[in-house]
Amino acid sequence: ANVGEWSKNVSRINSDAKIYSFEPIKSTFENLKSNLDTFSNISTINLALSSEEGVFEIYNYGENSGTNSFHNIKNNKSNSYKIEKINTTTIDLFTTENNIDNIDFIKCDTEGNDYNVILGCSDMFNKEKIGLMQFEYNWRWLIANSNLQRVFDSFKKSNYFIGKACKNEIQIIESWNQELDKFYEANYIIIHKNYLKFFKHNFYFFNHRNILVLK
Repeated sequence: ANVGEWSKNVSRINSDAKIYSFEPIKSTFENLKSNLDTFSNISTINLALSSEEGVFEIYNYGENSGTNSFHNIKNNKSNSYKIEKINTTTIDLFTTENNIDNIDFIKCDTEGNDYNVILGCSDMFNKEKIGLMQFEYNWRWLIANSNLQRVFDSFKKSNYFIGKACKNEIQIIESWNQELDKFYEANYIIIHKNYLKFFKHNFYFFNHRNILVLK
């Protein structure tokens, strides 16, 4: 959640929404708590989300940094860091422990760890208790040895579609194609068929020239 700006915006749009904001870095979490102190519908949690529960090391590139990650993503903008031990949980465990039966929307931006967060939702997805999950995809997935093909494979023969979040629509993509895994910065969507009606969307597929076209 970083310092909570996205959570604030959601709450201002819908004050009835129950929001859970996760931030693992302790100093950033204190700022998150302070920023969201007046929002009674937002719960702040000092944990990371992943595919398993435990204590793990995270690269901390600085207080309130948006690039803190389980992976060393040092670049021109992030050339110094410290290692911090943080606690992790999964969405499956968290929802069970907190008696959360259904999730309408998940926003996931974990600097390369997004696929592990998806794995940590397996039970909720299998029970079709998640409406939509938005996750960030970029070159950090390459460092994490993950790719979009794994996401598409995970939802074959399910009631979920995979799509790309674009400016004016969600591009629902029929099946994985190698042209997708170029690790360009983008946001993708895992959406249950019953939630499609809430979003402008179109269906797309890759033709014989490996070009994405409207179905």
